[in-house]
Amino acid sequence: MVQAHYNKILEIANYADMVVGNMEELQAFAGDNSNNSQEVFEKAFKKLDPKERLFVITDGSKGVLVGKYDYKRGKTDFILQSFPCAIKTEDIADLNGAGDAFLGGFLSQFMKGSSLYSCCRAGNDAAYIILKNIGCTYKNEKIDFEN
Repeated sequence: MVQAHYNKILEIANYADMVVGNMEELQAFAGDNSNNSQEVFEKAFKKLDPKERLFVITDGSKGVLVGKYDYKRGKTDFILQSFPCAIKTEDIADLNGAGDAFLGGFLSQFMKGSSLYSCCRAGNDAAYIILKNIGCTYKNEKIDFEN
């Protein structure tokens, strides 16, 4: 998706204060398939107009990275690395909707002014529930985003 619509994504991202995606999307945007998160983040930030913005990047079992680029130093500051709830491979029913669920959980707390850690935790908890079910569904599990 990133490669097919790169110019439009770049145009839109330049207006954003926060860019959310997964590591594969960030690598495609940055044009860097390496496993060095620092380099991938920095290449992605350098493609955008200089302004303060956050990148919130999910990376499967490796968790979530939240980075902010310091244009004066030319370096990415990793504000947070949050790990998802451990889920056994055999408990994963479907990956569909997990990223959307993460974003929903994350934004539910971000809009309330919660810490980035709480935002990532809420996102991870929401994604965890979706991963255990077929499709973007859940079986009336309650998520306590406050704790």
